[in-house]
Amino acid sequence: MRKIVLVLISLILISCGKDKVKIKISDFSKKQEVTLTPYKLKPYAMLKIHIKGQINDTIKINYNLYGNTDFFLTGEVDTLLVQTDYYGEGPVTLLFDPYRATEGEILIDFNL
Repeated sequence: MRKIVLVLISLILISCGKDKVKIKISDFSKKQEVTLTPYKLKPYAMLKIHIKGQINDTIKINYNLYGNTDFFLTGEVDTLLVQTDYYGEGPVTLLFDPYRATEGEILIDFNL
């Protein structure tokens, strides 16, 4: 019984933290960067980036999993931008660039 409790506690601790983040952006005056780092003993299979919101012009989203990849989005957005294989190879950085957008609000769900 004690082993089961320890396993459950460790799974709960592993499931929240440095391998996923939700970012709400309403300030389009600066670039923002976030880096996710995988846990050493947790198995991974996929990287997901979901973006939802409204912007008045074009923004640029970049992530560096297998080389830099740029995505340009504009207007009303509700899309699963990236859903690709990821097996815990190392940290992944997401860069938000307001590019031409000056106002709006978006929510970025970025997780390993």
